Amino acid sequence: MYKEVLRTVEGITEFPVLAILIFFVFFLILLVYVVKLDKGSVRHYAHIPLEGDEDPRFVSPQSDSKP
Repeated sequence: MYKEVLRTVEGITEFPVLAILIFFVFFLILLVYVVKLDKGSVRHYAHIPLEGDEDPRFVSPQSDSKP
């Protein structure tokens, strides 16, 4: 039944193309964002689960203290 409904929709063939374009643009924007991230912040965020009793919400990304 749904196949018949989809066949009658005008311009249904453009939706897959539009969907892949939206995905591709989103992926490129995300890739640019990740490449431009500050490496110190990334290092800090990578170690948050491994930190001790400190509350990670109050540790600044610039502090790179090693135990």
